[in-house]
Amino acid sequence: MKKIVPDLHNVIKIFGPPGTGKTTQLLKIMKEKLDYGYSKDQICLVGYARATAITLQDRCQKEFNFNEDELDSIRTIHSLCKKALPKHLQLLSGSDTKYFNRVLNMPKSEWISKEMYETLKRQEDDPEEDNDEKKDKERAERKFLYNKLDLINKGISTYAKESPWLSIKYYFENLQENYQFNNILDNNIHLDDLEFTYNTYKDYKKAYGIIDFTDMLALTLEPDIVLPNYQILFVDECQDLNPLMWRVLDKIFERKGDKQIYLAGDDDQSIYGFNCADPDTFLNREGTHPDRVLPKSYRLPKKIKDFSQSIIREISSKFRKDKTFTSKTRIIDGKDTGEIVQGEIIDIFGLDEIQRDLSKEDWIMCARTAAWTFNFKKHLVEKNILWKSKATVGIKRGFNYSIKDKVRNTLLTWVNLKEGHKVEGREVCDLIQLISSKFLNIIKKDHKKNKSKTFLSDLSYSRDDLLSKNVFKKEFSFDKDWFNFIFFKQEHVSESSRSRKGTTTHLFSDNEDVQKYIIEVWKKDPTLQKTNITVGTIHSVKGKEATNVIVCDVWGSLCMQAFKNSTPFFRREEIRCSYVAVTRSKRTLYMYRPPCSSKYEDHFPLLEREKYE
Repeated sequence: MKKIVPDLHNVIKIFGPPGTGKTTQLLKIMKEKLDYGYSKDQICLVGYARATAITLQDRCQKEFNFNEDELDSIRTIHSLCKKALPKHLQLLSGSDTKYFNRVLNMPKSEWISKEMYETLKRQEDDPEEDNDEKKDKERAERKFLYNKLDLINKGISTYAKESPWLSIKYYFENLQENYQFNNILDNNIHLDDLEFTYNTYKDYKKAYGIIDFTDMLALTLEPDIVLPNYQILFVDECQDLNPLMWRVLDKIFERKGDKQIYLAGDDDQSIYGFNCADPDTFLNREGTHPDRVLPKSYRLPKKIKDFSQSIIREISSKFRKDKTFTSKTRIIDGKDTGEIVQGEIIDIFGLDEIQRDLSKEDWIMCARTAAWTFNFKKHLVEKNILWKSKATVGIKRGFNYSIKDKVRNTLLTWVNLKEGHKVEGREVCDLIQLISSKFLNIIKKDHKKNKSKTFLSDLSYSRDDLLSKNVFKKEFSFDKDWFNFIFFKQEHVSESSRSRKGTTTHLFSDNEDVQKYIIEVWKKDPTLQKTNITVGTIHSVKGKEATNVIVCDVWGSLCMQAFKNSTPFFRREEIRCSYVAVTRSKRTLYMYRPPCSSKYEDHFPLLEREKYE
């Protein structure tokens, strides 16, 4: 083994323009360090997002044969902090927030005990059905509360050097003129109300052993919390870190001993300003070596690269690092020919103008706001094509399919029973809930309440077991196709509707339309999970790439206000959003320019044809 001669707090900054292989570069350096003699527990790779950490873990497992324990050193900043905190602290859940909303104006003396609280949470996780009016009222109240908690957490994250309340106060007072706060302040949130909520929220979390995502970071800064003392630290996507995250990293940096720190990112791709990220922090970070700029994009053809550069140069060099890199070159039989790939940029005004078969190539369809992704989804439904989109929580690798897991799992349960396999009691219960009532001898509502008693989750059942329990009527048969007995509603398909400007637009005209879509998609793929199409906002597709990319140029009124009338900070944010969008493409970029009915001119000007002609 070679003798290790570490450098004293070497800080190396690596700038990676789109498609230049920042992650590959970090892993290459890590391999060199391992070969040099460092052990895997001396090295830590930190990613901003969960998807980044998972990508790093996958590649380390494949390329360096990391086992499960060794992969533990590859994580997000949040999970790194969570690991250092006391084990009894639990992450805030939906039921926690619901209960907090109820006790917000209640004297602390009336709060229930911690033991009773745990019982209440279990009940909240399986609530009884309420009427629509009650649900709407509770939803509105929770939204109002979420707005206040959002202001609290952003204040703490933005001005992390101040005391928590002073940070919140400064954030509220100095940014309330910003476009992002218009809808919040219209709900009559005032500073004194915010202070009351903050103090009560702090006491509530302490009383019941709860932490939120901001606490994961903030509590780590307490003097008694000890973070691991890694010898080599790799940090990916540095441009996305907020001040509070940088303070956590500073605490690791401050530990005595020789360290090597690699900071990788691209300030031009910083689009999380709404989450308090500021690329200036990364740009102004001092390194002990000259900055590295990765020289070649393996993704961007020349036309798309030139177009993207014309966009990003709208940001003054005062606020960005100028990066020189070359376009993609043609690879034949694994050899680089040196021939520049030109690529294509095509204007379309309707999605039917796309001549390529959507199902045979990989695609990204993105828009600035979630509302404008609806056009993509509607088109795919009409073509009976499955897509995937960014999930909010609970989905591995962060993406969910247009058909929900509940539908997909139910169909797989049916197929398993039809083929003679056994299924778990939990799967049986989900199946019964989706079978049309006319084929059941039981009342679904009663079955739902007593499902644990009827079909124990720790037992498995065959088709004969189920038929013998007299749950189904005689005309029911597992030998027939599922669509003769199962009826899916609109609610069982992801994002079946959206609301904009007081109107609701449905992807499906009725429930029979949903049924038809699922049948046709299922015929193409009975597992309902093979798709090469990703639909989402620009933020959700950041870090991804595809052969073909469609970018909607309608920005939405709030985002256009940010670009035209807001602070220079948020103007730069919108420019970078457009840059991230167009740099996802490996071959063809479609600029989708749908008609815009808004009274505002919502077509983003930097995406106009003159920029690339």
